[in-house]
Amino acid sequence: MSDVACTTLITLLAGAVLAADASGQRPDREDQHLALSGLTTVEARVTVQWDMGITMRGGTTLSDFERDVEDAFELGLGRTGLSVREAAGSHLDCVVILTHMENAKGSIQLSRTVRLFRPDTPEDPLGRWTVSWSRSEARATTRDALSGAAVGRDCASAFRQDWQRANPGS
Repeated sequence: MSDVACTTLITLLAGAVLAADASGQRPDREDQHLALSGLTTVEARVTVQWDMGITMRGGTTLSDFERDVEDAFELGLGRTGLSVREAAGSHLDCVVILTHMENAKGSIQLSRTVRLFRPDTPEDPLGRWTVSWSRSEARATTRDALSGAAVGRDCASAFRQDWQRANPGS
């Protein structure tokens, strides 16, 4: 297996593990629609896994990139009509995995998963949580085309499309 194929497989498997680590299987389309219906407030969270082989144009660091993703993600969610605040009853995660690919172009494999967590028992927020909605994407990009703000907007957009379908007129 080539290095590119191996890296892609590892990235996709890591995304699958992250998407399924709460409990159970991925919800079906109808369950996901129901999970978004009536949702008005979320806590937005961002996690970035950064391959140390990645060097960013202009010396951008992991913390700079992560902050750009967070800012764009929260701003994009705010434009949907959702209230974004800490300690909300539901958590919306944007998980980004960046892997440097050993090739002549210095490509970067970008995997993005957006998932909504809801507590199994709302009265016990420290109890178990379930993934009630999720969307994932993986693609190759280049260092010069990589932007934390663009990734944050992509996370918000992936969520916004399904949320608006579940909440028409919002």
